[in-house]
Amino acid sequence: MTAVFLLAWTLWVTGAVVTALWRRRRLCELGDRPVVSDRSVVLLHRPCTGDAHFLSAGLASVKDAHCSRPLEVRMTVTSEQDPAMPLIESTAEMLRNAGVDATTSVYPASGPNQKAGQLEALLSDIKGVDVVIVADVDVDLTGVDLDRLVNPLVLDRSIGAVWCPPSEHAPPRTFGDRTSQAFLNGSLHAFSLLCALDPGGLVGKLFAFRLESMRSAVSLELLPFYLGEDMEISRRLRRSGSSVRPIPLVARSMASGRRLSDVIDRFSRWLLVIRSQRPLLLLAYPLMFGATLPIVLFGVSLAVLGSGSASWIGLTAAIIAFATRLFTALAARRFASLSPRPMSLVVDALLGELLIWIAFISALTRRRVQWAGRTLRIDGAGRLVRDPGS
Repeated sequence: MTAVFLLAWTLWVTGAVVTALWRRRRLCELGDRPVVSDRSVVLLHRPCTGDAHFLSAGLASVKDAHCSRPLEVRMTVTSEQDPAMPLIESTAEMLRNAGVDATTSVYPASGPNQKAGQLEALLSDIKGVDVVIVADVDVDLTGVDLDRLVNPLVLDRSIGAVWCPPSEHAPPRTFGDRTSQAFLNGSLHAFSLLCALDPGGLVGKLFAFRLESMRSAVSLELLPFYLGEDMEISRRLRRSGSSVRPIPLVARSMASGRRLSDVIDRFSRWLLVIRSQRPLLLLAYPLMFGATLPIVLFGVSLAVLGSGSASWIGLTAAIIAFATRLFTALAARRFASLSPRPMSLVVDALLGELLIWIAFISALTRRRVQWAGRTLRIDGAGRLVRDPGS
């Protein structure tokens, strides 16, 4: 019975991988449609905080992006005392000298999620804008055609938002970087594949939306009280009748220099988002994205210690799971525009599987998170609040 269950688990995961690959290959090339001759005004929002080493380079990269429409760049912080303030001011001046319409703004936080608070304040403040693009500061926009984000929104009014699957492209500087890249670049959870399994989701690393759709569908004042503001935006847009679509354009992250503990905290926060905002998906994380390690261990154990058909079924399950995992990593890296790195696939698979199990256990046992130097808590209703004890 154990062997049959193990094989069924293996085939379920393999089926998910095949489905993701099939859908990913058929992903509508929304961003490749011809540019329409309109004059939609586009605003690029870069919410900022801290003084990460990649901040200036990430913000400055927009000068090497392409946009055929009128484009304004707005860099924001929540306080003039934020370490990012002098960096964004100097970058804005450099961009203006390069011919980019760049400005800075200070929007005091209206809730515990500072990024969402900046976006909420920005959307309440701006006028004369048709499409808003949001890009985290670690996103490298060098060579990115921003028209590919705007075109689907202009051509199809039923689309409320589009998003780009992110991947980490900076050379790893620490073991934490290597572990994060093993999971985000080389597993079924790599957003280059996950976008095909969950196309209605939204990852807020690099996304765009029509301003009128956002204002009519989303209660902006509530966004700062969700840990996963991007997931909440997607849910409310779809509830209002607008669709949310991924496009085959990679959001290249420059993030690097992270400690392993920082990476574990980051993925624990993500699973807390799932636990509080999409709880029915929580169990899928260890069972689907962390399945290879337990299947191989149990399969090999059955092959060695079992007898008869159980031994052969266990070995078959282990072989299928291991082969599927390696093939998944190769496909994920290909769709993320990364080199295959075949000699590292086994190590990456092990690191990625361990990471998701550790993060899953952490998400089950706590409701507090450390984020941007602050302690926050998820309350019983799934809302993000400041921890009174911090």
